[in-house]
Amino acid sequence: MLLRKSRFRVKRIFLPPLLTVLILIGLRAACFACSYEANRQKTCDRLQADAIFVGTVIDTVRTDYVFNGHTSPGYSIRFSVQKSLRGNLGSEVTVATGSGRGRCGTPPLGDRYLIFATKETDGKLWTGLCGNRPLKSDADVAAAIEPIQAAITPGRGSLSGWVTYDTPVSWDKDGKPVGGGTHVVPDLLIRATSITNDFTTSTAKDGTYEFKDLPNGIYTVTPELQPNWTYDQRGFDLQFVKSVSDGSCAKVNFQLQQSTRLRGRVTVAPGKQFGVPLDGTVGLQWIEAIPVGLQKTNDRSGVRGIAYPDGRFELWPIPPGDYYVGINISSSPTPQAPYTPTYYPGVTDKKAARVVHLDAGESKYIEFPPPELAAKRTVKLVAIGLDGKPLSKVRVQREDLQHPGNAINSTVDVNLDANGSGTMDVYAGVDYHLHASYVWLYREEWCAAPVTVSAGSKPTEVRFVMDRNNKVDEQQAAGRYHSNCDIVVVDSASNNLAKPTP
Repeated sequence: MLLRKSRFRVKRIFLPPLLTVLILIGLRAACFACSYEANRQKTCDRLQADAIFVGTVIDTVRTDYVFNGHTSPGYSIRFSVQKSLRGNLGSEVTVATGSGRGRCGTPPLGDRYLIFATKETDGKLWTGLCGNRPLKSDADVAAAIEPIQAAITPGRGSLSGWVTYDTPVSWDKDGKPVGGGTHVVPDLLIRATSITNDFTTSTAKDGTYEFKDLPNGIYTVTPELQPNWTYDQRGFDLQFVKSVSDGSCAKVNFQLQQSTRLRGRVTVAPGKQFGVPLDGTVGLQWIEAIPVGLQKTNDRSGVRGIAYPDGRFELWPIPPGDYYVGINISSSPTPQAPYTPTYYPGVTDKKAARVVHLDAGESKYIEFPPPELAAKRTVKLVAIGLDGKPLSKVRVQREDLQHPGNAINSTVDVNLDANGSGTMDVYAGVDYHLHASYVWLYREEWCAAPVTVSAGSKPTEVRFVMDRNNKVDEQQAAGRYHSNCDIVVVDSASNNLAKPTP
């Protein structure tokens, strides 16, 4: 049977020639405006440099610099100054730089560059040469410095930024995050204060603000906060104190949050540290706050914060409400955090836990003792490949059945002997699904049926047999780098699981 051609055609739209020309001109103008604005921003960002000059390399010396007690290799480059645009430089100047590849730290002698250098607290001028092209001719020099000279406005500059507010997140009964999101903040008063001047402006509808034609000076920028609002003020002098000078355009953005906080400490004994030694250092641990009332939890439930080796922790931002607080209360013990799940005020039974209540804007402090280490349990395993022969290596994910689908930090590669036998560790007192897979032809993996290991403390044995039919549905696993065997869902083979004796 012959197919008939469709009677329907897409209609072409014909524009009058004059209108077409006007549209093209408009698009070109818009593109030019975008390009101009981007170049202007780049130029005035560069004008924050303490020294701007065109110089010729006359000497390069390998030098070690010390930062926070650590030595870092670099170079000291001496330039003959051809033209100084900022910095009151003499005929020669020495600038420090890092030890990048190529010409980043070792430009050839005689090459000429436009240099933007910043003066650090030690008084040295620092610059980066990566990507800089040498200026071969006087015409190159003129073209390079023209936009800089045009942008320099003696005695004044600008300061601008963007203000957003993060709405507190919440969780459904299954522990999944809902709500939240970032929004711009219009009509918010912003203040820029120097020793001699105090200026104010308000954010526009899109949350942006700008101070134009500010007198040169060092400005502290602050927002007028509504009740129970705050922002992260760590590194205040770097983030919110900016120098404005001769055409520079400093940027200060604010990400506002609710001010509700939970501070605390795991009370480690004097001279002790809270954490597991990893690579010669004590690994940082996570403290969790899980909203009361969740029927299920996973690694995305609630709020997590780092506990430092001295036991201090802070959970912020955190929505007001009632929380269970502790370690490993929404995930199983791992080698990185091998602790028995422990609730505030230091109990392992959730029914005995003390609920922490936080009002909006409240800052509360709690303490509890460090949790006990979880006991390890040995699993002896045998793995058989697609050809019915023992495997030499197998990858196993340990899924804690208190938190189905949560396999964070739980994957281990097990080397096997000639009989396909080996051992791995789980933790006593935890029910597991063990998901095993075999890397076949680089990235494609074949899976065995998951095996249930019931909670216990004695060594136990499991057997994995690879089977193409045990792959997780490919649509569900789409986009996962490691394959179809990562825990996405428990596949149909789980209905017939082998259950070793505890």
